[in-house]
Amino acid sequence: MGSEEEQQERKKRRMISNLQLNKMKFENREMKHRLSCVVQNTQLFRRDNDKLQFESEAED
Repeated sequence: MGSEEEQQERKKRRMISNLQLNKMKFENREMKHRLSCVVQNTQLFRRDNDKLQFESEAED
């Protein structure tokens, strides 16, 4: 390979690598968002469960 061809090949590999990295960053943000939603729903569930348990114990 000549110098120009090597530069073009390196540029192509960098572009592919950058695209893969950007995709992974996007997927990571999406997973963080989904995890945040799960944590929030878990907290709401626990809060409601604690409230119901307290009300049930108060009735006894």
